[in-house]
Amino acid sequence: MITIQVGDLTPVTISNGLVWTIIAISIAVMLAFYVLRSLGIYTLAKRQGVKAPYLAFIPCVWMYTAVKLIKKVRLFNRPMESLALIFCIIFSVSQVLTFASEFIVNFPLVGNFLAGRDICLAENPSCLKDGYFAWTAGVYVGPDFVNPYGNAHRIMEIILTVISYVGIIFDLGAIFVTVFVYINLFRCYWPQHHVLASILSIFGLFAPFAFVIRNKDYVNYIDYMRSRYNYGPYGGPYNNPYGNPYNNPYNNPYGRNPYGAPPAPENPFEEFAEKGEVDPGEPFKEFDDKNKD
Repeated sequence: MITIQVGDLTPVTISNGLVWTIIAISIAVMLAFYVLRSLGIYTLAKRQGVKAPYLAFIPCVWMYTAVKLIKKVRLFNRPMESLALIFCIIFSVSQVLTFASEFIVNFPLVGNFLAGRDICLAENPSCLKDGYFAWTAGVYVGPDFVNPYGNAHRIMEIILTVISYVGIIFDLGAIFVTVFVYINLFRCYWPQHHVLASILSIFGLFAPFAFVIRNKDYVNYIDYMRSRYNYGPYGGPYNNPYGNPYNNPYNNPYGRNPYGAPPAPENPFEEFAEKGEVDPGEPFKEFDDKNKD
């Protein structure tokens, strides 16, 4: 049984059945996201001819395949292909340290829960009737709590402290790697929606978006931006069906625009000629000095 208490509010007790239901749903969602992400990156890597695309199914190592998909992107004037292993190591170490920390902290709690002992999640142990054991901030267990680490409890606390300090460095690196890869991956394979996809992926929805782009082709993001903004909707060398209404010789390699203005007449005053005339002559000839008396 788990009891949750927020501030001075009445404690809320969650039955074991509901706890197991929440755990089952969480595991199902995690597995679904794992499958979607792995299939998405694997399919995309296979289409792009990336070596060993099956690495996309290995936890942490999938980042190596993801970086290979954006190999044409450069960072610090180096192609991403040469940084794939470094990015993968940073990301993997961060994930391993996080898992180790969570395991050390939660293993005793899970073990005591499975043994039928009460656990209280609260700011203080008032939700427990008899005694408590504070394993970590905000988590308390009853007096019959069994510490599986025994005499090594102090050593485990030291290990947790070291992991937390080292983890800060790798966590910052992993954040940079993750954000950089997400943004450039969607720029290369889904430039139309790369901003929204990148933001939602950073907040945990990368798996479904990776599955969505699995059959996309590689796009040069710079060329995409040129075709969309630099040349506008009326011209440019990107098969624009609207031609070049301004007859710009620099933006239209397909010849003169059929919808452009007609060529200027040789005589600019031809439109003022009388019916049947071709050349009306000089329009102000009567005012010339030669014609004056």
